[in-house]
Amino acid sequence: VRGALEPKTDAALEKYRGKKKVVVALAGFYQNLGDMALTYSQNRLIEEVLPDHEVILFSSNDSYRRMKALKNVCTDEDIITTIAGGNMDDIYTSLEDCRRYFVRKFPRNPIISFPQTIAFSDSEEGRAAQARSARTYGRHPRLTIFGREPETLRRKDPSPVLTSTTRVTAPTHAYVVAPNFFLRMQSLIREPAGPVSPSRPISSTSS
Repeated sequence: VRGALEPKTDAALEKYRGKKKVVVALAGFYQNLGDMALTYSQNRLIEEVLPDHEVILFSSNDSYRRMKALKNVCTDEDIITTIAGGNMDDIYTSLEDCRRYFVRKFPRNPIISFPQTIAFSDSEEGRAAQARSARTYGRHPRLTIFGREPETLRRKDPSPVLTSTTRVTAPTHAYVVAPNFFLRMQSLIREPAGPVSPSRPISSTSS
């Protein structure tokens, strides 16, 4: 039903057709100043690293109703990013649901999750949510998840979210002063689709 109701075109998105672009999914346009700041910083970073790409800020509220229109203007080589923060868990379920939805909807695109804290609870609901995320992320051949701190990458869980994805460490507050993050992001967009890469941790120093 949802798919039947989604418009196939969107005038605001049509201008990006045929251009190289980066989508900032789950962009923070809701009243959370931290997520708004992260969205702004992510946009600035992408503009600096990829000056020849257009940036599309795509809010979490648009994830379902405008997805068909977004896919209609994207190619398999356009880059999908998801917002940084601390919402890969079973507390902010709507955002984690949206993140999984994007990963499923763009199975061939390079996807970069900006620095996240993974914090699924040890409750029944938390374990179930973590298992869903692990399945979804583990199937994607071009997904990279940046952990916001080393603890995220050291998690030992029954269904570890990061087992089958490339993962690296980059503190959120180092966007404009972490050359390793810049270099790793630039290398990711040049990697062809293929088998899931092994873990390649990169250390950065928070400012």
